[in-house]
Amino acid sequence: MLENTKEFFEILNSFDNYKLVLYGHQHHEQETVIDNAKFYSPPSASFQFDRKVKWAFEDSPPGYGIICIKNSNTFECENRFLNIKIEPIYEPTK
Repeated sequence: MLENTKEFFEILNSFDNYKLVLYGHQHHEQETVIDNAKFYSPPSASFQFDRKVKWAFEDSPPGYGIICIKNSNTFECENRFLNIKIEPIYEPTK
């Protein structure tokens, strides 16, 4: 979670030509458009967290993102997932 959101957008908005903001480490993919710019987070290379339940895992496999930047200043973001099943290993707290 971004703790300095206001400051981040103040800096970002001082530029008028940004089109893509990349971020991650949230353990699931996400694409959002804000002020005509795409904000993209690729899927986790390990476990995907459930977006609805805090600290729960989804059944989705590990993945990664591919970003294709074209000559026309356009881009495409694509999520890819591995064809494997992994299970989290953790010890419940006592």
